[in-house]
Amino acid sequence: MNLDVPYPFLDLDWFFIDIEGRIAHAASGGGKLPVSISQNYPYDFLLTFFKSLPSLGDPEVNPRLEKYVTFRNDKERKQYLASFIQMAQRGLYSFDKSDVTRTLDGRYHLVASPKIKLSIAMLPPEVASQLSITKINRRIEEINSLEVSEVA
Repeated sequence: MNLDVPYPFLDLDWFFIDIEGRIAHAASGGGKLPVSISQNYPYDFLLTFFKSLPSLGDPEVNPRLEKYVTFRNDKERKQYLASFIQMAQRGLYSFDKSDVTRTLDGRYHLVASPKIKLSIAMLPPEVASQLSITKINRRIEEINSLEVSEVA
């Protein structure tokens, strides 16, 4: 585990972009964070910004979600999906840590995809500059799961 990464045991929302400038949200589940996330990472600023955006339409829930998460009933599934759907409604791909019981495990899975995709070019400069620090060298629309070490 990278001990330089802040708050490694808190469930934090962090964001990254892909090679095309598409934006993703990830919930850390108290686990590993990308090395690019520093003590000065603007968690609250970015989360507040994205939550303030209007909905761009209903997202698509990952049809393979049950490969990663087991739900006892529909109510539990709905509660789990709520925050991920909220991010996807705002144009972000939304990921969750795959195994929250293993802090050092860096695997994440896609929870929801946006209908209308937001890109970094559509954002105010102060938001875009913060997002551009954390990137993955893949096309996000082709990702069903990822390893946090892929995000730099």
